[in-house]
Amino acid sequence: MPTRMTLLAASVVFALSSNAQASVEIDSPNSSPSDHDALEVMTVTATKMEENVRDIPVSVQVTTGEELEKKRIYSLEPFFKTLPNVAISNNYGVFSSPNYRGLATSAFAQESPITVYINGVPHSSVYGMDLGLLNVERVEFLRGSQSTLYGQSSLGGVINVITRQPDDMPEGKLVAEAAEYDGRMIYGSYGQALIEDVLSFNIAGRYRESSGYLTNKYPGSRSDYDESEAYQYNGNLRWNITDRTHAILSLNGEDRDNGGLPFYAENDGSLMTRQEIDAKNRVKVSDQALKIEHETDNFVTTYLAANQKTSADHVSDMDRTNGSTSPVIGNFDGAKFIDDSEVSTQTHELRFNSNNSDIRWVGGVFYQDHLYDAKDNGTVVPNSNFGHMEAHNMSDVSGEQFAIFGQSIFPVTDRLETTLGLRWQKDDKEIDSSNRSVMMGNDTTTNYKREASWDVWLPKLAFGYQLEGEHLLYGSVSKGYQAGGFNFTELNPNKAKYEPQRTIDYELGIKSSWLDNQLNFDLNLFYLDIKDAHGRSISALNNITFFNVDKARSYGAEFDLNWFINMDWSLSGALGLNKAEYRTNEFAGNRMANSPEFTSSLTLNYGGYEGLYGHLTYNYRSSTYTDAENTLKIDGYGLVDAHLGYRVDDYTVYVFGTNLFDEDYTTNYYALPFPGPAPIAGAGQPRTLGLGVSVDF
Repeated sequence: MPTRMTLLAASVVFALSSNAQASVEIDSPNSSPSDHDALEVMTVTATKMEENVRDIPVSVQVTTGEELEKKRIYSLEPFFKTLPNVAISNNYGVFSSPNYRGLATSAFAQESPITVYINGVPHSSVYGMDLGLLNVERVEFLRGSQSTLYGQSSLGGVINVITRQPDDMPEGKLVAEAAEYDGRMIYGSYGQALIEDVLSFNIAGRYRESSGYLTNKYPGSRSDYDESEAYQYNGNLRWNITDRTHAILSLNGEDRDNGGLPFYAENDGSLMTRQEIDAKNRVKVSDQALKIEHETDNFVTTYLAANQKTSADHVSDMDRTNGSTSPVIGNFDGAKFIDDSEVSTQTHELRFNSNNSDIRWVGGVFYQDHLYDAKDNGTVVPNSNFGHMEAHNMSDVSGEQFAIFGQSIFPVTDRLETTLGLRWQKDDKEIDSSNRSVMMGNDTTTNYKREASWDVWLPKLAFGYQLEGEHLLYGSVSKGYQAGGFNFTELNPNKAKYEPQRTIDYELGIKSSWLDNQLNFDLNLFYLDIKDAHGRSISALNNITFFNVDKARSYGAEFDLNWFINMDWSLSGALGLNKAEYRTNEFAGNRMANSPEFTSSLTLNYGGYEGLYGHLTYNYRSSTYTDAENTLKIDGYGLVDAHLGYRVDDYTVYVFGTNLFDEDYTTNYYALPFPGPAPIAGAGQPRTLGLGVSVDF
């Protein structure tokens, strides 16, 4: 308890964090605060209109692309780990699932409670939750329900990734790194005009590989169990058709082969395992988007069409060891999980927003066509007590979403503004189920089809009041929504459907600026009233039941601070406090899964002597349970990362280290659906040191 209270006190004093709500705009990833007189006010598109981040009644955390590059964050998963009240878990190592304020991934929709938009293209599928952050201008994290404007599954929040848009000036960057565990990374970006003031482009790409840190000692198997290799890219082509009309074609994608993710039975800190299955975990993502925008004196018209496709091909050792048995199933040697799935999504949005108007407004229509195709999702147990057993699911779950939305901000007085928003959304879903089972020599297949439809009104009411000085008091009440769906592993068609998850989100906060904008301190309080919370349980024979918990709640606070101390030093920070619990059903009183009660981090930046710069970051996550029963617990842990570099003209050399004190920690913890085998844990990355060089041109 004293240690925890010390950490809490330190966090309150420093408002610990790695990102701030109004970030320093740094001209290059290696420049220092000495190049600037104060914190710059940023323009964001959180309300689908360009606005001052300090003036909108929404808790928005903004991170610039320069900050991401300084911290070597080139993809979403490490970015998620810097956010307050966010936890990342892996489902058997197949995909990354963010949890925010107790709101977890909807298991069979495979949709995150935080929707990620990359240049307006929505990504809610958890198979794409580690997309690349390349050539980024800024990332906006909109906290709380964003269902009114964004729909989708944005009841937890929205992450807007805005990449650098092409302009006429040639600009490029190259980065190369080498690290322990055979880690190598090459990153490059370049952009220029093809026709001055008319046609321009930029592109970015990244390659990385590592031998991994979990060693497999099983004879004849691949020793580097979690070796990985990944390619990522994005690009933009901008055409200025007229002075008031432009079109942007965007491409984004990755091909990631993670080998066997670092999961093993009875995590004892040795980073040694014995798994007889050579695992693989390959994910491919590609999306294309076309944005056309036309501006008049009174309003701006925007049309966005996007196509997104994600595929996952996964094989893993079921018990993550060899020689284990179960009194029910028997021998687990050769048993494995398999997942061959594909998610495809097409979206269209037409919206209009005000231009040069006292009443700021935005409105539009949205359409989405979505398909989750489980080509082969299941298990194989070759040596069970029942002989050779297999279970295969080959179901399709398709859906369409229609929405009309609008939001306006009205000035009531010189100091008070009111926001009114409303969205009508309709979701149609259909399952074409096919399940094959092999047991005791019997090979059976069951098929059925079912349809369901839901529609909902999603209002929002908010206010923003400018206090004396640079301070904004704000509050909001809004409804959040995550559509229902079908459990595609359920054999009984009458039990397959589950209902939507709904929330009422209450927010109250203050954004304050001090010392001529050298110090920004923000506080946001929230309360979520959750209806029909999504949950699931797994039986001893791997039958998955998806259920709705009638009532749940989540409440807490988030603090953000960015302090430009002097010409050489700056401090940024965030602190998250969260209590998320079920209130009914058999889990009443239990903490919601993967919901830490306390999260914090602290980043101290230096950039004062010649070209020398650096930062030191501490991140902490308190303990969490990974199951609704609260029987599987991950202990809290804190990690220290550092970066030190020297810049001369356009050239930079730097050293870096992650987990400097070599903390032994667990990233995930789960039990198999069969009695007998040991629980399985995800191993955290040990201390890793590296060296990098970069050049701007």
